[in-house]
Amino acid sequence: MRPKIVAIAVLAAALTFCAQCGRQAKESNSRPRLEFSRMLVHWHQYIDPGYLAFVDEAQPEVVQVGFYGVDFWAFSHVPKEVKGPTASTQPVEGDLKASGQFLENLNKELHKRGIKVIGHFDVEYHVTGLIDGPQGPREGFFKFYNELWDEKELGPKPVKDPLELLQRNADGSPLTVTLKGFSPWPLYHGCLNNPNWRKVLKAFLKRGIERGVDGFIANYFYTNGCMCKYCVQGFKDYLRQRYSPAELRKQFGIDDLDKHKFAEITG
Repeated sequence: MRPKIVAIAVLAAALTFCAQCGRQAKESNSRPRLEFSRMLVHWHQYIDPGYLAFVDEAQPEVVQVGFYGVDFWAFSHVPKEVKGPTASTQPVEGDLKASGQFLENLNKELHKRGIKVIGHFDVEYHVTGLIDGPQGPREGFFKFYNELWDEKELGPKPVKDPLELLQRNADGSPLTVTLKGFSPWPLYHGCLNNPNWRKVLKAFLKRGIERGVDGFIANYFYTNGCMCKYCVQGFKDYLRQRYSPAELRKQFGIDDLDKHKFAEITG
């Protein structure tokens, strides 16, 4: 097996052994930082039966494999014939539990070889499914959230209605895009300023750690100009801390910040 190797030196240097590196900056007696010279990055080739043999030949110190964020939970339970040929590939197509167990077993094998494991972590992008019609939110992520969320595994759901987790347009409608090959359904997005979405991410993060991941690299951390109540309030707080009422009026034409309606928030 000769999977494509993606060597990204800058990325490797910045990989998020977050808990370890953060402590090292603050604690004089912490362990020395991890340094390495050989790394493998695979998006889906790690499910090939010959992957571990390839690892034994390449002898990396760090590997980036496995999905632990939104895309894993949105797609692992979806059969390949429903997802389509180019959507997110999971270890055991259509089986959420088996896919998770595969990753857990793979991480154990990699650790036996003295290798650190970095997992991909989609933080907001693949909140995909259908939300229109009398059936309500369904398919993809919404099916997982409504029917497959295991509280023994992930803890209690932060909210009952998954629509409360989504990024919003200025008119209050869920922000969405449709991208061929990413999902058979529209793509919605979790809001990173929403405290309940953060609880969802913490549950996914904790589960990844339990499965043996040593660190994560975050993917798809886009705000997309979200206009939900958390983003709007956060922006108003930002302005309030930096400008007086007179400055807001003079520079931005804002007479009453609390009542002001923004057409958009970008940046």
